[in-house]
Amino acid sequence: MVKRKLADLVPQKEPRKHGADPRELGRTISVGVGLKEGEVAEIDDIAASIGLSRNAIMGWALRHFLKAYQAGDIDLPIETETKRTLGEP
Repeated sequence: MVKRKLADLVPQKEPRKHGADPRELGRTISVGVGLKEGEVAEIDDIAASIGLSRNAIMGWALRHFLKAYQAGDIDLPIETETKRTLGEP
């Protein structure tokens, strides 16, 4: 039986790059997003036309959005809606 040290089993932290953007550090986490069938088809068409995966296109698009938003180039149209409901009698 091969003996292993705990340090061999636990992934080592990557050294922090000087001046690195904190958003670029850490592991990649898969998240789901709800899209219309037509939106998925359009992303798939773009991906196929340039020989990349849907995942690559969506990851790039979201990173592009985050950078543009942080730079102040995107304003999100936030709307407030008042909802009226009846309470319990």
